[in-house]
Amino acid sequence: MERLAFKSSKGNVSYLYRPGKIPFIFLHGLGGTGNTWLKLTGLLDDRFALYFPDLLCQGRSDIIDEGCTIADQCSMLNEFIMSLGCSTFGLVGNSYGGWISLRYALQYDPGPEYLVLIDSAGLNPSVGEGDPDMSEAFLERVMMMSRYNKRDAIKKMLENNSRPDERISLSDLRRIRSKTLIIWGELDSMIPLSYGRMMHENIGGSVFHIVREAGHVPQTEHYKEVASQIMSFVPD
Repeated sequence: MERLAFKSSKGNVSYLYRPGKIPFIFLHGLGGTGNTWLKLTGLLDDRFALYFPDLLCQGRSDIIDEGCTIADQCSMLNEFIMSLGCSTFGLVGNSYGGWISLRYALQYDPGPEYLVLIDSAGLNPSVGEGDPDMSEAFLERVMMMSRYNKRDAIKKMLENNSRPDERISLSDLRRIRSKTLIIWGELDSMIPLSYGRMMHENIGGSVFHIVREAGHVPQTEHYKEVASQIMSFVPD
């Protein structure tokens, strides 16, 4: 894959790219990078033009001083998608990346033709809403995930994510019109399987797949199964 950069009004975004037919943009979890998707690269055929960005305030992308919000990520994402000049595209999001994908699908037109939610956040209470000691422990774990992470930036993101207006509601899910595939790790202790079931029950026509013996990031633990599900979901 080739590493490129996109200049958005929110800051520069670093991303990995592999050419293909339909743009599919893969959004990582909080504190991660686009590299989390690399194991899928050789398993997804050329129907998929692959884009693996480092989201703002993470990885090699720019930091927003006041801290990134979901709205900031969606605004950057819309500029990126508009720069591709396409009307048909897919969004694939894990955890925090799923939250961004959901918000984008709800607020932007055109929305994604294909929406793949992998152990998606947004419906569950955010880490920032919980016990301060638990939030601090989570922050410490995130800081170990990538050498690019900056403590103040991640802490502000956790605070922003705890705002009530950021949350996705069940009524929001019922407004999703994208073709939706929901993939969930059976043993996810961070966002339990019950939230995946709620998403499936409220997003009309969605497909639900449980990855047995997988945790919160099945695209790294069971990448062949995840790739197979995405391949089957998108018609030839």
